[in-house]
Amino acid sequence: MALVLDADDLAAEPGLGGLGLDLEELAAFEQALAGGRGVFVLAAPTRGERVGAYRAVLARAVRLGGSVLSLEAPLLRPLDGAVQVEGPTSSAEAVALAQPRPDWLGLCGPLERIALRLAVDTALEGGAVVLAVPAPSAATALGRLEFAGLPRTLLDALVRAVVVRREVPRLCPHCRVAHEGGWLGIGCAACGEQGTRGCLPLASLTGPALAEVSPPRPALTARVRSLAQRGEVSWDSVADFC
Repeated sequence: MALVLDADDLAAEPGLGGLGLDLEELAAFEQALAGGRGVFVLAAPTRGERVGAYRAVLARAVRLGGSVLSLEAPLLRPLDGAVQVEGPTSSAEAVALAQPRPDWLGLCGPLERIALRLAVDTALEGGAVVLAVPAPSAATALGRLEFAGLPRTLLDALVRAVVVRREVPRLCPHCRVAHEGGWLGIGCAACGEQGTRGCLPLASLTGPALAEVSPPRPALTARVRSLAQRGEVSWDSVADFC
Protein backbone atom coordinates (compact mmCIF):
# COMPACT_ATOMS: atom_id res chain seq x y z
CA MET A 1 0.00 0.00 0.00
CA ALA A 2 1.50 3.35 -1.05
CA LEU A 3 1.93 5.98 1.63
CA VAL A 4 0.59 9.32 0.42
CA LEU A 5 1.23 12.33 2.68
CA ASP A 6 -0.62 15.62 2.62
CA ALA A 7 0.32 18.92 4.21
CA ASP A 8 -1.51 18.06 7.45
CA ASP A 9 0.54 14.90 7.91
CA LEU A 10 3.77 16.84 7.42
CA ALA A 11 2.93 19.48 10.04
CA ALA A 12 5.07 19.64 13.16
CA GLU A 13 3.88 17.24 15.85
CA PRO A 14 3.06 18.93 19.14
CA GLY A 15 3.74 16.22 21.72
CA LEU A 16 1.39 16.09 24.70
CA GLY A 17 2.85 19.30 26.08
CA GLY A 18 1.96 21.12 22.86
CA LEU A 19 -1.69 20.09 22.70
CA GLY A 20 -2.77 23.32 24.38
CA LEU A 21 -4.00 21.94 27.71
CA ASP A 22 -3.22 23.88 30.87
CA LEU A 23 -0.83 22.25 33.35
CA GLU A 24 -3.59 20.82 35.55
CA GLU A 25 -5.43 19.28 32.61
CA LEU A 26 -2.19 17.97 31.09
CA ALA A 27 -1.26 16.21 34.34
CA ALA A 28 -4.74 14.65 34.58
CA PHE A 29 -4.61 13.51 30.95
CA GLU A 30 -1.15 11.96 31.32
CA GLN A 31 -2.29 10.14 34.44
CA ALA A 32 -5.32 8.76 32.61
CA LEU A 33 -3.15 7.59 29.70
CA ALA A 34 -0.74 5.88 32.12
CA GLY A 35 -3.65 3.72 33.30
CA GLY A 36 -3.73 2.11 29.83
CA ARG A 37 -7.46 1.39 29.88
CA GLY A 38 -10.62 2.83 28.35
CA VAL A 39 -11.38 5.13 25.44
CA PHE A 40 -9.67 8.47 24.77
CA VAL A 41 -11.46 10.77 22.32
CA LEU A 42 -9.48 13.44 20.45
CA ALA A 43 -11.78 16.01 18.86
CA ALA A 44 -10.80 18.82 16.51
CA PRO A 45 -12.50 20.50 13.54
CA THR A 46 -9.61 20.10 11.07
CA ARG A 47 -7.63 17.07 10.00
CA GLY A 48 -4.30 18.71 10.83
CA GLU A 49 -5.37 19.41 14.41
CA ARG A 50 -6.64 15.84 14.83
CA VAL A 51 -3.58 14.19 13.29
CA GLY A 52 -1.21 16.18 15.50
CA ALA A 53 -3.07 15.22 18.68
CA TYR A 54 -3.50 11.60 17.56
CA ARG A 55 0.18 11.05 16.85
CA ALA A 56 1.17 12.75 20.11
CA VAL A 57 -1.02 10.37 22.12
CA LEU A 58 0.10 7.27 20.22
CA ALA A 59 3.74 8.28 20.69
CA ARG A 60 3.10 8.43 24.43
CA ALA A 61 1.41 5.02 24.26
CA VAL A 62 4.54 3.57 22.62
CA ARG A 63 6.68 4.99 25.42
CA LEU A 64 4.33 3.56 28.03
CA GLY A 65 5.03 0.09 26.64
CA GLY A 66 2.87 -2.63 25.15
CA SER A 67 1.70 -3.17 21.59
CA VAL A 68 0.20 -0.29 19.59
CA LEU A 69 -2.00 -0.86 16.51
CA SER A 70 -3.16 2.16 14.51
CA LEU A 71 -5.92 1.85 11.90
CA GLU A 72 -5.72 4.80 9.54
CA ALA A 73 -7.44 6.10 6.42
CA PRO A 74 -5.40 7.28 4.69
CA LEU A 75 -2.12 6.05 6.15
CA LEU A 76 -0.15 8.59 8.15
CA ARG A 77 3.59 9.14 8.31
CA PRO A 78 5.35 6.18 10.03
CA LEU A 79 5.39 6.28 13.83
CA ASP A 80 8.22 4.36 15.49
CA GLY A 81 6.97 1.52 17.68
CA ALA A 82 3.43 1.39 16.27
CA VAL A 83 1.93 -0.98 13.69
CA GLN A 84 0.05 1.17 11.16
CA VAL A 85 -2.56 -0.39 8.90
CA GLU A 86 -5.03 1.05 6.40
CA GLY A 87 -8.46 -0.35 7.16
CA PRO A 88 -10.02 -2.65 8.15
CA THR A 89 -12.35 -3.18 5.21
CA SER A 90 -14.20 -6.28 6.46
CA SER A 91 -15.20 -8.01 9.68
CA ALA A 92 -12.84 -10.89 8.94
CA GLU A 93 -9.94 -8.47 8.46
CA ALA A 94 -10.84 -6.71 11.72
CA VAL A 95 -10.77 -9.98 13.64
CA ALA A 96 -7.42 -10.91 12.11
CA LEU A 97 -5.91 -7.52 12.95
CA ALA A 98 -6.97 -7.79 16.58
CA GLN A 99 -5.29 -11.18 17.17
CA PRO A 100 -3.65 -11.01 19.59
CA ARG A 101 -5.45 -8.03 21.09
CA PRO A 102 -3.21 -4.92 21.10
CA ASP A 103 -2.64 -3.04 24.32
CA TRP A 104 -3.43 0.18 22.46
CA LEU A 105 -5.72 0.57 19.45
CA GLY A 106 -5.95 3.86 17.54
CA LEU A 107 -8.49 4.87 14.90
CA CYS A 108 -7.82 7.89 12.69
CA GLY A 109 -10.16 8.03 9.72
CA PRO A 110 -13.84 7.56 8.91
CA LEU A 111 -15.95 6.31 11.84
CA GLU A 112 -16.73 2.95 10.28
CA ARG A 113 -18.85 0.46 12.27
CA ILE A 114 -16.33 -2.35 11.76
CA ALA A 115 -13.47 -0.34 13.25
CA LEU A 116 -15.64 1.04 16.07
CA ARG A 117 -16.78 -2.48 16.99
CA LEU A 118 -13.13 -3.51 17.18
CA ALA A 119 -12.44 -0.48 19.37
CA VAL A 120 -15.25 -1.36 21.78
CA ASP A 121 -14.08 -4.97 22.03
CA THR A 122 -10.54 -3.79 22.77
CA ALA A 123 -11.71 -1.46 25.55
CA LEU A 124 -14.07 -4.05 27.06
CA GLU A 125 -11.22 -6.55 27.19
CA GLY A 126 -9.04 -4.15 29.19
CA GLY A 127 -7.13 -2.35 26.45
CA ALA A 128 -6.90 1.34 25.60
CA VAL A 129 -8.43 3.01 22.54
CA VAL A 130 -7.65 6.37 20.92
CA LEU A 131 -10.33 7.80 18.61
CA ALA A 132 -9.73 10.86 16.41
CA VAL A 133 -13.13 12.47 15.78
CA PRO A 134 -13.87 15.45 13.51
CA ALA A 135 -15.79 17.72 15.89
CA PRO A 136 -15.45 21.21 17.42
CA SER A 137 -16.57 20.21 20.94
CA ALA A 138 -16.79 17.28 23.34
CA ALA A 139 -20.56 17.13 23.05
CA THR A 140 -20.39 17.03 19.24
CA ALA A 141 -17.66 14.36 19.30
CA LEU A 142 -19.71 12.06 21.51
CA GLY A 143 -22.78 12.78 19.40
CA ARG A 144 -20.92 11.73 16.25
CA LEU A 145 -19.84 8.49 17.92
CA GLU A 146 -23.46 7.83 18.92
CA PHE A 147 -24.58 8.52 15.34
CA ALA A 148 -21.92 6.07 14.12
CA GLY A 149 -23.50 3.35 16.24
CA LEU A 150 -22.00 3.48 19.74
CA PRO A 151 -24.72 3.64 22.45
CA ARG A 152 -24.38 6.56 24.87
CA THR A 153 -24.48 4.20 27.87
CA LEU A 154 -21.45 2.39 26.46
CA LEU A 155 -19.62 5.66 25.84
CA ASP A 156 -20.28 6.82 29.41
CA ALA A 157 -18.88 3.54 30.71
CA LEU A 158 -15.75 3.40 28.55
CA VAL A 159 -14.63 6.97 27.79
CA ARG A 160 -11.85 8.13 30.09
CA ALA A 161 -11.19 11.55 28.58
CA VAL A 162 -12.17 13.84 25.72
CA VAL A 163 -9.60 16.35 24.50
CA VAL A 164 -10.90 19.13 22.25
CA ARG A 165 -8.11 20.86 20.37
CA ARG A 166 -7.94 23.97 18.23
CA GLU A 167 -5.10 25.91 16.64
CA VAL A 168 -5.84 29.64 16.64
CA PRO A 169 -3.91 32.08 14.43
CA ARG A 170 -1.50 34.17 16.52
CA LEU A 171 -1.52 37.89 15.72
CA CYS A 172 1.72 39.29 14.39
CA PRO A 173 3.36 41.29 17.20
CA HIS A 174 4.79 43.78 14.69
CA CYS A 175 1.54 44.95 13.09
CA ARG A 176 -1.25 44.27 15.57
CA VAL A 177 -3.34 47.31 16.47
CA ALA A 178 -6.12 47.93 18.97
CA HIS A 179 -9.50 47.69 17.28
CA GLU A 180 -13.00 47.93 18.80
CA GLY A 181 -12.04 46.58 22.21
CA GLY A 182 -9.72 43.92 20.82
CA TRP A 183 -6.75 43.57 18.50
CA LEU A 184 -6.33 43.20 14.76
CA GLY A 185 -3.34 42.25 12.59
CA ILE A 186 -3.16 44.63 9.65
CA GLY A 187 -0.28 42.92 7.84
CA CYS A 188 3.38 43.84 7.44
CA ALA A 189 6.63 42.59 5.91
CA ALA A 190 7.39 40.47 8.98
CA CYS A 191 4.22 38.37 8.55
CA GLY A 192 4.02 38.46 4.78
CA GLU A 193 1.09 40.90 4.95
CA GLN A 194 -1.04 38.20 6.63
CA GLY A 195 -1.53 39.87 10.02
CA THR A 196 -0.77 36.57 11.78
CA ARG A 197 2.36 34.52 12.48
CA GLY A 198 1.92 30.84 13.31
CA CYS A 199 -0.77 29.32 15.48
CA LEU A 200 -1.47 29.04 19.18
CA PRO A 201 -2.82 25.66 20.37
CA LEU A 202 -5.80 25.71 22.73
CA ALA A 203 -7.36 22.60 24.22
CA SER A 204 -9.78 21.52 26.93
CA LEU A 205 -10.13 18.24 28.80
CA THR A 206 -13.38 16.58 29.83
CA GLY A 207 -13.67 13.34 31.75
CA PRO A 208 -13.89 10.74 33.02
CA ALA A 209 -17.48 11.39 34.20
CA LEU A 210 -19.26 12.05 30.91
CA ALA A 211 -22.93 11.64 31.81
CA GLU A 212 -23.28 15.37 31.11
CA VAL A 213 -20.75 16.98 28.80
CA SER A 214 -20.26 20.63 29.67
CA PRO A 215 -18.80 23.48 27.58
CA PRO A 216 -15.11 24.37 27.98
CA ARG A 217 -14.42 24.88 31.68
CA PRO A 218 -14.00 28.38 33.14
CA ALA A 219 -10.21 28.03 33.28
CA LEU A 220 -10.05 27.73 29.49
CA THR A 221 -12.47 30.62 28.99
CA ALA A 222 -10.37 32.82 31.29
CA ARG A 223 -7.19 31.79 29.45
CA VAL A 224 -8.72 32.60 26.07
CA ARG A 225 -10.00 35.98 27.23
CA SER A 226 -6.55 36.84 28.60
CA LEU A 227 -4.91 35.96 25.27
CA ALA A 228 -7.38 38.13 23.36
CA GLN A 229 -7.01 41.05 25.76
CA ARG A 230 -3.20 40.88 25.49
CA GLY A 231 -3.41 40.93 21.70
CA GLU A 232 -2.01 37.46 21.06
CA VAL A 233 -5.19 36.42 19.22
CA SER A 234 -8.20 38.23 17.81
CA TRP A 235 -11.62 38.05 19.43
CA ASP A 236 -13.10 36.70 16.19
CA SER A 237 -10.78 33.68 16.20
CA VAL A 238 -11.74 32.63 19.75
CA ALA A 239 -15.35 33.79 19.98
CA ASP A 240 -16.72 30.24 20.20
CA PHE A 241 -14.49 29.55 23.26
CA CYS A 242 -16.06 32.43 25.17
